[in-house]
Amino acid sequence: MEKRRMSISITEDAAVALKEIAERRGVNMSVALGQAIAIDRLLSDEMARGGRVLIEKPDETIRELIIR
Repeated sequence: MEKRRMSISITEDAAVALKEIAERRGVNMSVALGQAIAIDRLLSDEMARGGRVLIEKPDETIRELIIR
């Protein structure tokens, strides 16, 4: 896939979160941002088709993710 250089402005909180995600996954921040966008696209597409996104916690409780 062709790469495209972009310049973006994000809040300090978003920058910290992106850095934490990248470190947790062992990737650089560009890769982490690309993964986050891909995940958002997948979830948004599924929800647009009427799907639901459910998260099961370790205690087996289930919560629905709602993105507005």
